[in-house]
Amino acid sequence: MYVYVDTLLLLNLIMNSIILFITAWVSNIAYVWWRILLSAFCGAIYVLFGVLPQTAVFYSPLAKVAVSVALVLIAFSVKSWKALAFLVGVFYIISFVLGGAVVGWFYFWQSTGLNAKEFALNQVSWTDLAGGSIMGVLFLLLLVRRMKARIDRRHLIFPVILEYGGRKSEAQAMLDTGNRLYTTVGKSPVVLVEQKIAEPVLGPLAVKYLHDNDPENWLANLDQCLDLRWLERIEIIPYQAVGARNLLLGFRLDWLRVMTGNRVITVKNVVVGIYTGILSSDGMYTVLLHPEIVQNVNSERKADVCVLPGRLLN
Repeated sequence: MYVYVDTLLLLNLIMNSIILFITAWVSNIAYVWWRILLSAFCGAIYVLFGVLPQTAVFYSPLAKVAVSVALVLIAFSVKSWKALAFLVGVFYIISFVLGGAVVGWFYFWQSTGLNAKEFALNQVSWTDLAGGSIMGVLFLLLLVRRMKARIDRRHLIFPVILEYGGRKSEAQAMLDTGNRLYTTVGKSPVVLVEQKIAEPVLGPLAVKYLHDNDPENWLANLDQCLDLRWLERIEIIPYQAVGARNLLLGFRLDWLRVMTGNRVITVKNVVVGIYTGILSSDGMYTVLLHPEIVQNVNSERKADVCVLPGRLLN
């Protein structure tokens, strides 16, 4: 069997660089490009020496782990053993995914059955390498982006308590920085709430009205609602739907309490819009907070913000 040194070196240099760059991206760690290339080159040299039979002792599982640790240390500035273990773990996971993608791509395009024992690196063409690598990278990018989005979204979710007429309803709320809903009168910021969360704080007459009328007729048929106190707190909320402008039924709570970890933000007279659909497909939250409710609420708005005694609002 002939081994082309330049091809083997270039192949491993490219793959090692891709793996290390993705490792840095997945781990959200700062890196210097020349250190990654230096590490990738060292890894390629290590593989190159593997063609010599007298170097077999350096290719045991323990030796490979040691080399992997060395490559990570060359590529990144690691400040703790915990960070090193994490980076080496990510490095191996990405290596296995990309390696599996290349092998899978190679076998996918074969017209005849192959014995897995007959598979060798020299059978893989540059086309197979490119196709498998692209598929593997796309898979990793989609997976990591989805995971990061889910983790980031968790940081924006807070427990909330809605209070009205002496009744309470608890829910999970997400801070929606894109929420631009305001009431028609007074331009107060609006918190969007699923109907099943809003109903527990409403009186029986208001709940009966919502059930007896279709949502599109809630505003038109308000004269049929017998809950006079609730009618006094009704707000009309304009919103932009696909291709048209619509109106949403809302009302003013007595209080909205937002638990933000080390403090409880209490909002008085905040307006909530009743949403008949589902806000989160995975059920992670049922309320969408307006950014002005939690951050820098304008004193000219109707909603007044304060903090429970003994707690500071930064």
